[in-house]
Amino acid sequence: MALADLDEFRIVRPLGRGGMGELYVGHDTLLDRPVAIKLIGSPAPDATSRERFLTEARAIARLSHPNVVGIYRVGTTASGRPFLVQELIRGQSLDRVARPVPAPGIAAIAIGIARGLEAAHRRGILHRDIKPANVMLDEHGTARLLDFGLAKLTRREPDRAWQRAPNTPARDSTDATVTRDRMSFAPQPVSGPGSLAIDPTADPDGDAPVAGGPVPASLTVPGAVLGTPRYTAPELWRGEPATVRSDLYSLGALLYELAAGIAPYPETDLAELERAVLGGQARPVEELAPRLPPEVARVVMRCLSRDPAARPASAAEVAHALEAAVVGSPAIPEGNPYRGLRAFAAEHRGLFFGRGGDVDLLVDRFRTEALLVVAGDSGIGKSSVCHAGVVPAVVAGALGDHRRWRAAGVVPGRRPWDALRHALGIPAARDAEPTAALVRGARPPDGEGLVIVVDQLEELITVADPDQAARAAEALAAIGDDAPGLKALCAVRGDFLTRVAALADVAGLAPAMTRGLHLLRVLSRPDLREAVVGPARATGIAFESEAMIDALVDTGAAEPGALPLLAFALAELWQARDRARGLITRASLDALGGVAGALARRADTVLLELGAVERAAARSVLLRLVTPQHTRAVCGRDELVEAGASPAVLEALVRGRLVVVRDTLEGAPACELTHDALITSWGTLRDWLDDAAGRHAVHQRLVAAAAEWQRCDRRGDLLWNRRQLEEARDLPELTAHERAFVAASHRGWRRQRARRVAAVLALPVIALAIWAAVRIAAVRAHEREIAARVAAAEQLRRRADTLADDAARLRAQALASFDARRDDAGEARWDEARRPSQQAHAAYDAAEAELMAARADSDTVRDAMIRVLTAHAALARRERERERFDALAQRLAAYDPGGPRPWLAAGHLVVDAPRAVHLAVHRRRAAPGDTIAGGFDRAPIAEEAGGHLEVALAPGSYVVVARAPDTTVRDPVVIEPGVRRVRSLALPAARDVPAGLVYIPPGTFLYGSDRDDDVRRDFLYAQPLHEVATGAYLIARTEVTFADWIEYLRALPAAERAIRTPASPTVTLEDQAGGFALTLQPSGAAIRSTGPMLTYPARAGHRTVRWERLPVSGVSWQDALAYLAWLDTSGRVPGARPCTSAEWERAARGADGRAFPTGDTLAPGAANIDATYGRQPGGYGPDEVGSHPASDSPFGIADMAGNAFELIRGPAGQPWLKGGSWYQGAVTATASNRSVAEPTQRNVRIGLRVCAGAGPAR
Repeated sequence: MALADLDEFRIVRPLGRGGMGELYVGHDTLLDRPVAIKLIGSPAPDATSRERFLTEARAIARLSHPNVVGIYRVGTTASGRPFLVQELIRGQSLDRVARPVPAPGIAAIAIGIARGLEAAHRRGILHRDIKPANVMLDEHGTARLLDFGLAKLTRREPDRAWQRAPNTPARDSTDATVTRDRMSFAPQPVSGPGSLAIDPTADPDGDAPVAGGPVPASLTVPGAVLGTPRYTAPELWRGEPATVRSDLYSLGALLYELAAGIAPYPETDLAELERAVLGGQARPVEELAPRLPPEVARVVMRCLSRDPAARPASAAEVAHALEAAVVGSPAIPEGNPYRGLRAFAAEHRGLFFGRGGDVDLLVDRFRTEALLVVAGDSGIGKSSVCHAGVVPAVVAGALGDHRRWRAAGVVPGRRPWDALRHALGIPAARDAEPTAALVRGARPPDGEGLVIVVDQLEELITVADPDQAARAAEALAAIGDDAPGLKALCAVRGDFLTRVAALADVAGLAPAMTRGLHLLRVLSRPDLREAVVGPARATGIAFESEAMIDALVDTGAAEPGALPLLAFALAELWQARDRARGLITRASLDALGGVAGALARRADTVLLELGAVERAAARSVLLRLVTPQHTRAVCGRDELVEAGASPAVLEALVRGRLVVVRDTLEGAPACELTHDALITSWGTLRDWLDDAAGRHAVHQRLVAAAAEWQRCDRRGDLLWNRRQLEEARDLPELTAHERAFVAASHRGWRRQRARRVAAVLALPVIALAIWAAVRIAAVRAHEREIAARVAAAEQLRRRADTLADDAARLRAQALASFDARRDDAGEARWDEARRPSQQAHAAYDAAEAELMAARADSDTVRDAMIRVLTAHAALARRERERERFDALAQRLAAYDPGGPRPWLAAGHLVVDAPRAVHLAVHRRRAAPGDTIAGGFDRAPIAEEAGGHLEVALAPGSYVVVARAPDTTVRDPVVIEPGVRRVRSLALPAARDVPAGLVYIPPGTFLYGSDRDDDVRRDFLYAQPLHEVATGAYLIARTEVTFADWIEYLRALPAAERAIRTPASPTVTLEDQAGGFALTLQPSGAAIRSTGPMLTYPARAGHRTVRWERLPVSGVSWQDALAYLAWLDTSGRVPGARPCTSAEWERAARGADGRAFPTGDTLAPGAANIDATYGRQPGGYGPDEVGSHPASDSPFGIADMAGNAFELIRGPAGQPWLKGGSWYQGAVTATASNRSVAEPTQRNVRIGLRVCAGAGPAR
């Protein structure tokens, strides 16, 4: 073929031939790059063949995705043959990959194909020929979808119908004819309309598609079977239309073959294959591929379901399920999974559903653009897409640029340049330098990146200082010009887009803003349904019926502005869910008044809980938080208080979720409305705004009059008269000058009135008498109202006290059942206690509201309020509700700044340790600093020489360090308010504690979890947090190592040694002539020891480790019991045994109920968990024991969070797992979390730790 036939593309050599065309390696002579060139198969194609070929080109051209081959050019040769030029993939197709493929490789391939299919389906394209030959693995191991020759644009309608052809008789032969009704088998191909022939020599998994002849318009004969038989869905064999789920069947068949090494239906005869697919049942893939993770196997078998409705609904669902199986689902935060009127943040990414398409597209665009602008209507989800979708993906490495990205959030406010400068780390001292130079100089270090997320970009033109707005726009323009290592993601309301664009044009931001603009559209019905159902599903809650879900989706889809109302209603529905059944019910929705009434009712309820004076103040606050353009305004908290809003009113609005408070760069808190939906959908506020708009002209006249009065040295003749003052009476808060003008006008009018009244001498006396009588009557009426409200509040408080006592009694009974190992009875009684507890909180709230409504600053009201808040705070503290307690304590401080606080009363600690030569008490540190193990201050708060110490201590967590000449014992304690705690420590002699073990004295500690009951019970499998006791015992400072285990193996007879040698698909310990060797397969490829060392290829820190110091793994519960028995009988550790759950938790967390050995948080660098080495396949794996001293427990025990799961003995003697591992996240490493293990289970993530008995002074 002449080079001119293909314009600037030169054919280099043939590459292959497919069902639709010939494939060549080519060269782009203009851009000097290798390409793949595909020509239609027939030298003289007819019109329909040419149309089908161009359909493939259009299908690929509509896709731009890392898992789909890219297309560069479409053209026609001089002889009329169409051709397309596409990306040349260096790698190999899956049909050339050895099978079975290792399990980690299958998951990676499956995720890539699913992501590519998701992108295709999202654009209305069905592939319809998913098979190994149409998937390439590029040189980086990325799966890439090829050959859209059978792709169908699903949104196009057929231009014509084809006649049905009668079915032909079948025969058992590979000589096949495909009609458009179904697959049938006949000696000769059937010609004419309605029939499509295949190559008679084709086999079921050959390269040629079954249906060959292309057709116009939809290019699909109705009822035709397209694709490769081996991977064709049952409904397509029956002649039904292809759908998204038929593509997913093909994907399932492909994955099955990769995992098992054979197809799900291995029949070689087409007739037999048809019967097997339509009537048979594929053998479960896990039977043929036992190493395949069960979650992946379930996804594969779901895809192969004969009923399309039983398959996953989308490729996105497949990708999500596979990712969750491989890397674990994102952490699900506690509390309400629906955000209501608040945006989703990064920590809520596991609850963010419905915007996967937008997120993927934005991430794709971020690979080539430095600035993206997400525009859309108010409440459509711009902030959530940015913070919970794009940012977590970028930070997790989705850009694939080998940078470690972090994010910084910015809300412009009044000083947007200062906010951006702070986020970029530019010192204020350099503020005078050119903006672009400052931004370019703020580039992160090599290998790192910073994403600036600018939320509410419209504030540049609504509230920002103009000079600051201009500099902020210049800074964003500099980022948009591709400043190295910097990207910006902005969210702007669509109705302000043109005005922001005008500012951008002046600042040079317009080109980047135009390139990076992404219009966020209204959610489609399927996406809206996922947004409704997904968060509840993630927390284990279901909706009562499909009809209810449909009704909610109908409401959200009714109009663009309905989405925030739906979000608010869902948050309220979750709060009102049926906890016993785990259901969101229709009755709850009806009780809310439906979606439309939920927000307005909530807002009106908040106002009704206020007294008349407070409601007026709340009205004033809310009006000040709305701009003249009916957008949200930001006001300083102090500014609102100065204008007449009491702290109590602001607190009520914040608690009612109508107003949010956020910090500013200046350090002063600022207030704004929770969402624009309050402005557009709350009738009360709209009425207030309409009323305020009618007084706008009066206010403008007042502004002008006050300014003129000031300019003319406050001349009296410029003051307003009584009628004008009457018009201005209900104006909103005024400036100081305006207030001065109004006050002077009032004084002037009063002087005029006094002069008139003075003419009639008797009238003042009469008026005074009347006024006095009225005033006295009013005062007495107000005093009676105050007395009535105080009495009502006292009655409510007493009722709340009784309910709180009832709740405490039921909780005590529940905890007694838990301690007696009657967990079911304990949970039932614990649930029973919830009702009086909630009623008590409600009664305390009602008493507080009653006193606030008294509107009196009297000692009687204040004393009653102090009693209510004190009792309520005590209940919140007793029930460990930290947020509620902090809020109550803050309000109590406002009413009684210096008053007594029972929970702050000092406690006393008495320590007796007869053998000790020195005693020291260290307090738990609240912030990072110089600490000892467990996060306690290094400097003691009290110390004494000898064995006795008495000290008064503030309530809190402490550790006693008792030193004897030959040993040191730690004893964590919690000091309760007003309680005298006596600790008697019998220190053991050093000879009584075997090397490597730590003595734990008898004592009490907080056991269980204070997390939300649903999380505690259904995820952590933990009891409620409460105090329990243990006797003295010994526990190993580190996990059992491979060195320890090898010593054990060498002491065993050969037969027993073979049984107890760690061996599993992911860990193998081999006894070789020169010593032992270890092979681990934490994820991906296997890692083999080299001499005494083992190297992780993808790590920066702890890259090379001494493998004998790694925690032993690949041992079962039975192996562990045998090892512990050997330690006991050999005398190495007399009494060696597994740890109990209480012993393990006490050693891990000390006495104070902390979540982790370090405290209430666990940083990745403090322990070996999934995030420690970047969640990279070559970085997962155990560390040498003791490598992370930052996570040592209060007793100095190492690695009780992460590294390896540790086998312990459950209450009934069954094996449990504690502590998480290097493959799990921080939530799994929570000290109270436990999992159940199988007695024979061997796994690379499971090890053990030794415990043993100890006497009081062993």
